[in-house]
Amino acid sequence: MKKLLLLISLIGLLSNAFAQDDNAVIPPTNKYSLHAQDVTVMLYSPDGKTIVTGSRDLTIKTWDATTLAEGKTFSGHEATVNCIAISKDSKYMLSGSDDGTVLLWDFEQGKIIQRIRNHTGPVYGVAFSVDAQTKYYYSTGEDGSIQVYDRTINNKNIKAMKTEGNGNKAMLMDPRGKFIYTAGYDGKIRQYDPETNALLNTYAAGHTGEITAMIFSPDYTKIATAADDKKIIIWDTATHNVEKTLLGHTWKIFSISYNNNGEYMASSSNDGSVRIWNVSTAKEVKQFATPKRRTFFTVMMKADATSVFAAIQTKKPGDPTVYTWDTGVPATTAVVPVIVIEEPKKVEPIKTIKKPTGKKQ
Repeated sequence: MKKLLLLISLIGLLSNAFAQDDNAVIPPTNKYSLHAQDVTVMLYSPDGKTIVTGSRDLTIKTWDATTLAEGKTFSGHEATVNCIAISKDSKYMLSGSDDGTVLLWDFEQGKIIQRIRNHTGPVYGVAFSVDAQTKYYYSTGEDGSIQVYDRTINNKNIKAMKTEGNGNKAMLMDPRGKFIYTAGYDGKIRQYDPETNALLNTYAAGHTGEITAMIFSPDYTKIATAADDKKIIIWDTATHNVEKTLLGHTWKIFSISYNNNGEYMASSSNDGSVRIWNVSTAKEVKQFATPKRRTFFTVMMKADATSVFAAIQTKKPGDPTVYTWDTGVPATTAVVPVIVIEEPKKVEPIKTIKKPTGKKQ
């Protein structure tokens, strides 16, 4: 009898987790087969003209942002591609993978410049410095370290910063180059000084589960995070406090994306839905789903908020990997943040301390 009651309870929990508004089952505007397997990461190039995707098929691809015509294919990883970053001048690209490697690419030529294996587990976050030279770049992952590299001296690994918590799932570089933010398995955001390695702030009172995604608002005054506790939280970067919490998903959230002025946000989840949010009101304004409630992995909102791209879980080879929907919200105009970017201070390399020989002086 106890086993029967437990089974009924479990069925009820699962039913609630995947329960959605029937009106959310809206046929997608378009379906695209962008990769041979699931798409795991998707972003625009800095100029907005190119879409870049990474996949479980081990490749990274580029697409024309207007026509979705295929561009380059970047091959080099030996496992799922988890994260991608593109330098401000679009000359370089970084990618991190489950294979534990970071690859530095010539983005224009599609060629590997450097293959780096300094992590002991999957790599979940990569970032470039924002100076004119793109002098430094960074990586983090499951092992909890932030590895720092100097591109101008043969991509030398000049520092390994140890972070608190039990591993990192995402990383952001402050647009002024002063801070690094990490998001951890323990549900906390931490802010570090990359020059001194000092932990400056911990954003703790928010999530109760593993953070799965972290992004800046377009004006860089907010950080948005999503987690497996079904919450999206908007944080104020000045006060480090929770500003808003977006509630509605009924299962783990995988990805979030802002539009160009931060008025709207898209999210994707294991509950089989893609949702559009009005950020100022913290209210859901639209929901999209498929009849079989298939998981959506990464999501990307078009800059003007009029459409959304969502990577869907595939069932067999050849299935479409990305769906798009028209959001029904009015087109927005980009916000242009005023940011004074300083040239980065020299990052002190790791110092080797010589052991005493025991000889008398």
